[in-house]
Amino acid sequence: MAIYKITTDGEDQGWMDAFNNHYDTHYKIGEVLTGDLTDLKEKIFHFNNGVALGPAISIVEVQDEDED
Repeated sequence: MAIYKITTDGEDQGWMDAFNNHYDTHYKIGEVLTGDLTDLKEKIFHFNNGVALGPAISIVEVQDEDED
């Protein structure tokens, strides 16, 4: 199973705080994510394009599905 983490541009806590306030969530920079990320990816897309007006929040893969 692929493992991802959520991060911000320049690991700026301000962006993560703004994202969490906007969506009433509690993510932390570098938090490990697994499972279905469809809803989160949609929120990130809308936040980056409608609030931050740039790539403030992202999800990055930290472990490939084929690795043990």
